[in-house]
Amino acid sequence: MGSNYYRYNESRHVIDPGYPRPISDHWKGVPSSIDGVFRYANGITYFFKGNQYYRFNDTSLNVDPGYPRPISDYWKGVPNDIDDVIR
Repeated sequence: MGSNYYRYNESRHVIDPGYPRPISDHWKGVPSSIDGVFRYANGITYFFKGNQYYRFNDTSLNVDPGYPRPISDYWKGVPNDIDDVIR
């Protein structure tokens, strides 16, 4: 993924104008070159990098205090070297 993110327009089947943009512009506290992103059913967004994950607060637009944490602390059975996440 690198240090940028893309927004895809599903109705037009194209990347929106003005993209890619730096991850740091929108997701404060999230490192660049992330390995995967997952939006859980509870509406919380999780970012994965290496053997750690970051819980992102969509209200404050910042990583929650106390993060990153080891993937194995919460995501039992998920390998430390994931390279993509889907829902």
